[in-house]
Amino acid sequence: LEILEKLLAAHPDSAAAQRVRPHLGAVREKAGAEKKRKEAEAAAANGGGPGPSPGPGGEADSKIAQALDAIEKELAEADRLFRQGVEFEGRSQVGRAVQSYVAAEKIHDGVGPRLDALDAAAKAGKLDPVPQALERLAALRARAQKNAVQLYLAFAHHYASTRQLQQGKAYVNRALAIDPENEEALELRQTITEEMIRGGSR
Repeated sequence: LEILEKLLAAHPDSAAAQRVRPHLGAVREKAGAEKKRKEAEAAAANGGGPGPSPGPGGEADSKIAQALDAIEKELAEADRLFRQGVEFEGRSQVGRAVQSYVAAEKIHDGVGPRLDALDAAAKAGKLDPVPQALERLAALRARAQKNAVQLYLAFAHHYASTRQLQQGKAYVNRALAIDPENEEALELRQTITEEMIRGGSR
């Protein structure tokens, strides 16, 4: 293309120049496209070049996803520990059951506030309104609350059965703070209260 342009500049009135000149624009456009293609290939080969443009809030969305991934893993571990505790209790290995429940409780105590903080941020409009992330947040929060209620009731039943009624009632109240209409918790609270009135608390 460069040689052709020089020849046209040197012999502008020649017959050849007149034949080529109408097609010069197309030749330039094709040459430009070819140059860009080669530059893109070179950049790709070197691992460089511009990547795809991130969508709105892409970086923030990634951070939310990472936070939810971490929480989901912790909840899975808490679930495992809870099931393990139930199995131990079924085999009358009460001490080991309590150890598993305590480990699960520690995880829930850490996860709950983080989920609440993310939920509050979402409601305040501080998180990008990405439907998938918000739906996942809501699902994880509901799962954490449901499992926490089960865990607290397991503690409550344990302490009620060992006549440690004050501790049993405390765990019932923790369950009811999450799910005020939980029938099992309401019945257990009534049972514990009646036992405490009869003087069986310690």
